[in-house]
Order: sequence, then structure tokens, then C-alpha cells
Amino acid sequence: MILLPNSGKQFFDKKELYAFVRSFGFTIVDSLLEEFQKQGLMLPPQRRGKGRAKGVPGLWTRQQADLLRSLCMMREKHKIHQVAQRCNLPVWVWLYWGDEWGVTLDQMKRVMKTWAKYQRFPSQKRSKQGAKELVKKVANHQDGGKQRAVNDLANILYKGIYAPQAIGDSLYHVFDSAKPANGPHDIPVLPESVSWYVRLLMEALNALVNDREMPSVHWEWARCFHLTTLSQYAKEQQRYAHETVGSPVEQMFSIETIESLWSSACEHLAVVLGLGLVYPSVPEFPEELRLDFWKKRVKSAMVTSKQVISPLILPDGSHSQSLQIIETVTQW
Repeated sequence: MILLPNSGKQFFDKKELYAFVRSFGFTIVDSLLEEFQKQGLMLPPQRRGKGRAKGVPGLWTRQQADLLRSLCMMREKHKIHQVAQRCNLPVWVWLYWGDEWGVTLDQMKRVMKTWAKYQRFPSQKRSKQGAKELVKKVANHQDGGKQRAVNDLANILYKGIYAPQAIGDSLYHVFDSAKPANGPHDIPVLPESVSWYVRLLMEALNALVNDREMPSVHWEWARCFHLTTLSQYAKEQQRYAHETVGSPVEQMFSIETIESLWSSACEHLAVVLGLGLVYPSVPEFPEELRLDFWKKRVKSAMVTSKQVISPLILPDGSHSQSLQIIETVTQW
């Protein structure tokens, strides 16, 4: 996926938009564009004024054109047809690349609602698959109990009864408190921590599906909270990856980049939204990371980013690149 910076001047009418996407070898037709717009993945065209301009075809920005190209690339080149998986792309842009890259907060809210609808009531097959993944992460012994844990947890996920105690009880079939837990020493993977994570995720899914009011400052707080904690986690990520090599949670703590995080963008944002709904005030958190403080004191928050190219030359002759993310918070 290639993002293009905001030029401030480039716009596409429908014919030019289609030509742009097709110039990269991808297919775009009216029905597909309408599908993306219905799901919130693409914005409707901007109108060029009123009065005499009424009825004149609208325009798309360069960033939305690039987003459409990426959506078509995911569909054709990477065979990504699941709506929920596609939703990660615009949310990833908003979450990590910032406000200047063409995905508005309103668009992102629509996309998150679309994603939540596909996640809230999983099929029996998806419920069992999700249960197996959670059990694998928590299981720290080979003494049996896995099938019972998977069945109990799959039933909980399928029915949507997300009581943390029930989830924890099902995972204790495969967890021995007398043995070391999976995961790094600092952040072990425990039945309680998994239950807590699932509860926050489901709190957000329910809120999104049921149109529960979450003001813009809640979303802005969630983005800044996620980026701050991710930055702190990144400082220890190499050590965590080393500690978990060969373990059941190796993939969970493997080294990630901004690009690799795109596929989990919706889930990461949803968990933090859920945190704000359940725990708007956590005394242990510094006030700049507490939602109650943001609601009282923060007027707006903006995230900007820029690609930083290292002067060092890699063995293949290229230069390594990183993304510098800057958060600007304006208080009352």
C-alpha cells in the first residue's frame, strides 16, 4: 500500500477517478464504488458549489483516490474480500498516518460501525476458530483440557455472553497457576488478562452496533492513548520478541512495523474505545491518558506524520524508512 501526501490541489471527477485506478491494472465499476461507499470505506464525492453548479458531478480528493486504489488492490491482488478486513485500511490511515491523509473522523466512525456489525455475532465456525486461538495463547501445560476449554469458550463467543468470569473459567482448563505463564515476564498471558481484553472489545462492539453516543473527544483520546502506549511498548518489543521465540505466543509478540499493523487497526482502536467506556477515570494513569480529563480539558487533538528516511544505506542499497508521528493536543 502506498500513501500519497496531500497536495491540496488534486481532485478527480468520476471518469478521472476510474482512469486513475485502472492505470494501476485494477478493476473499478459503479457497483463496486457504491459498495465501498455504503460501507463507509469511500467518501461520497465533494460537490463543487451551489446555485448554477447544482447537478455538476462531484469530485474526489487525491487521498480518496489513493484509498480506492488500495481497496481495489486488496481485493484483486491480495484476494481480500471480507468486509471486516477491508475496514482496517481507512482506520489504519486515520490511526497512524493522521488527519492530513484524507480519512475524516466521521468516515472512520462509519467504517468502525461497519466493522463492528461483522464482528459482533460471529458464526459457529468463526467462534470456534477464535476460541482455539485464545486457548493456544493461554495454555501453559499439556495435561488435557484444551477441547473442553475450546468448546466452552466457543459457546460463549457464539452466544455473545461475554461475562469475564465465564471466559476466565473456561481458560483455566488449560492454565496451571503453578507453572510459568506464556508471554514475556513483564506482560504474561493470563486468563484474567485475556478476559479483560475480550470484555473491552465487546463493550466497544456493542456501543458501535447500538449507536451509543461517543463524542469526538473520546475517539481522539483513544487514538492518542493507543499511539502513546504503542510507543512505550515499542521500546521493549525486541526483548519481548526474543523472550517468546518458539513459544505459543511467538507471533503475538513478533516485531511489527506501522505497515504490518494495518490488519489489526480496527481491533486495536476498539479495545481502547472500550477502555474509555468501562474505565473513563483510572487513578493510576497520568491525566493526559485519562478520558475524564480529556472530556473536561481537551478542545481538540490532531495527529500528523511524516516519513523519515535514514541516511544509512542498507546492504541492498536502499535506505530504511520510519514514520514519525506527532500528536498535537489543544486544551480549553
